[in-house]
Amino acid sequence: MNNNCISDKNIEFENSPDKYQFKRNLNLEILSKDFNKYDNGIYSYVLTTVTNENGNFKQWGCAPNFQGKYVTLTTCKHCMRSYKTPDEWSNMWIAGFGDLNIESKKNFLFYLMRIKIAFISFKELWEFLNDDKETQKIKNSRYNPFGDIFEPKKEFSLNDELKMTENNFNFYHEPIDGHKHKDRNESWKKDIYSICKVTNRRPALLVGDENNTFYWSKPMIYFKEKLPRNCILDKNIKDFVTKLREK
Repeated sequence: MNNNCISDKNIEFENSPDKYQFKRNLNLEILSKDFNKYDNGIYSYVLTTVTNENGNFKQWGCAPNFQGKYVTLTTCKHCMRSYKTPDEWSNMWIAGFGDLNIESKKNFLFYLMRIKIAFISFKELWEFLNDDKETQKIKNSRYNPFGDIFEPKKEFSLNDELKMTENNFNFYHEPIDGHKHKDRNESWKKDIYSICKVTNRRPALLVGDENNTFYWSKPMIYFKEKLPRNCILDKNIKDFVTKLREK
């Protein structure tokens, strides 16, 4: 695991999994065999914060967060995460593709994960990680510029939080200076509370299944067509795999 969670704000953290963590750099043949047993739906989207640097992916943002035991998606794609309730997200899949490659004109697959569990509040997510202090710490935005979990300031009830609106951020500690969402117009506050105008719901906070998470450190597999900026839904992951091609 990436154990570089320290509170020196001058250090540039790297939001990437340990090389022994998750299933890594699978080719399309092996990936296709892995998915023969699944029939769940999958949402695909483009990460504008992932670029191809000298043949390897470089992630500049904090979402998804690969540090610790689980991949978490809590600080981007707010509307996409509101399409389903936390219960409905269970066992669904998420596929994240890099931004359109200028030379190849292709979107390459960056990560893929099956949802283990989802929450409506960072308080719930924080408490879920109480039994995994290492993951809780390394994802904590108080200490990590790439952290995507906000630590509650004190005990409060979920009902109290859900009654609040734009002031929900007062329940939580601010991110460390230099955090990816603190310097962007204080957008961390929107991460804690927002309502999607399309669905009229709060976004769910997604936690990946550590046994069904796939990561590519370099461009290998791409979507056969140009992906739109908005997410797309395939109702069956087997249909999704047929739209993939290998470099």
